[in-house]
Amino acid sequence: MARKFVAEGAYVYVVDIDEEGGVKVFQELNGNASFVKCEVAIETHVKGVVDQAMEEKGHLDIMMNNASILHAHGNSIVQVSVETWERVIALNVTGAMLGMKHAARVMIPRNSSSILFNCSVLGLMKTDNASHGYMASKNALLGFDEEWCSGVGKGRNMCECCVILWDCDKDD
Repeated sequence: MARKFVAEGAYVYVVDIDEEGGVKVFQELNGNASFVKCEVAIETHVKGVVDQAMEEKGHLDIMMNNASILHAHGNSIVQVSVETWERVIALNVTGAMLGMKHAARVMIPRNSSSILFNCSVLGLMKTDNASHGYMASKNALLGFDEEWCSGVGKGRNMCECCVILWDCDKDD
């Protein structure tokens, strides 16, 4: 995702809790990016990243809420611990909400910006082949598009859920 934004001329803040993976992506972007280690489920971290972007660049045009995790505790709801469920919801839903909250804080006054959520196709379907927490969290993001984004999407601001379908035969 970051590569595509940079290819279109954007400066990208690669934000990840996984420092090794985030730095690797950052290095591939040839100076058109910064890496910031961040736990998206912690509000002070998300606020700090948005504040850093504003301080360094003076504006924030696009917020792409792309962080998510699956859990690997089987497909049966009876196998899922509350701790695992809460971790998936915290990262996938609360993290996206915090991204929207802090991006909107600086974007609404400019009246020209976009907040995006990466919603999986699994949020739209019933399947036995995915984690219940992941499916529920991606479905919750669709609710942002319907309800929460109505307060952000006034004027020239946009808030959208993107259901991205990956071609598993391609490398990008």
